Amino acid sequence: MENFEQNYAKTALNPIKVKSIQDTIEFLNSLVTDDGKPFFFQRIHTTSVGKSKPIDCYEILKANGEKEILYINIYNRESIYEIPKGYLKKTDILVPILHGKKLIEQSLGVNYKLKNFPEDLLKNI
Repeated sequence: MENFEQNYAKTALNPIKVKSIQDTIEFLNSLVTDDGKPFFFQRIHTTSVGKSKPIDCYEILKANGEKEILYINIYNRESIYEIPKGYLKKTDILVPILHGKKLIEQSLGVNYKLKNFPEDLLKNI
């Protein structure tokens, strides 16, 4: 069980389960890293396991420059908002980050791949 929980959202075999793309964006926007800092995200591609429906792969860019992939299955009847290891709800703690001259106070992202990530994301804020 511990390995299953450790790998939650970190593998296509154990994805975050939500019911829509909108729920995906809202859920990721509601999280911060375990040090309380917001992150940037983009959906980079989809994958599948066996005959399962596609699993979305989101690239996470943390404030320290570290990248990680979170796997999300949007084909569920309801959303199960379990928080992956290494993340917290934004309401638990928030440490805003300064990106250039912009103060970032929540995690931000899109459900498509950007050509220049995160620069293209930040042009619109």
